[in-house]
Amino acid sequence: MAVVYLDLDGFKQINNTLGNGTGDVLLKMVAGRLTATVREEDTVARLGGDEFVIALWHLGGPDYAATVALKVIEAVSQPYVLEGQTVSVTTSAGVGIYPIHGEDADTLMKSADLALYEAKHAGTNAYRMTERTDLSTQTRSQSPPSCTTGPLTGSGCMYKTPTCRGKTYDRDGNQARHGGTRGSERSRRRGSAWL
Repeated sequence: MAVVYLDLDGFKQINNTLGNGTGDVLLKMVAGRLTATVREEDTVARLGGDEFVIALWHLGGPDYAATVALKVIEAVSQPYVLEGQTVSVTTSAGVGIYPIHGEDADTLMKSADLALYEAKHAGTNAYRMTERTDLSTQTRSQSPPSCTTGPLTGSGCMYKTPTCRGKTYDRDGNQARHGGTRGSERSRRRGSAWL
């Protein structure tokens, strides 16, 4: 299993220029592209704002997660037509692989988030996969781990706690409906069920 943590590059500018309603339409279009890019068995969820996570349930190895990250980046970066205007948005991605980068949902998400942070600072339309294997004891005050993507290497990752609204999407990009509790409590339960 792997987690691909995504953050859209340039979304705020589109949202500010074309308005929140158009930004919401763009997010739905991005969700549709993400679900079309992954397998039926995988899960796409919007964490909040312009952040998404993809849970890849079955891997043949780390190379598969990297391939998915590249396919997702390519799919998201294709132009969108919003209110008669063609706009472009790109994405950055961080990849965490179970159990190498975490044996529980929190650690795995933390690992993917660290890699995402490094990808964002490397430039747009990039992904990173953390090299560090034990993130369970990492805190904000400790030195950050280094991250890689293929032959590229960097350092200076930072941990931030993701805010999860638990929004998931169907194959057409429509938000799925979930009953029960809301917010981080539900997110922790769902995340724990991943592993």
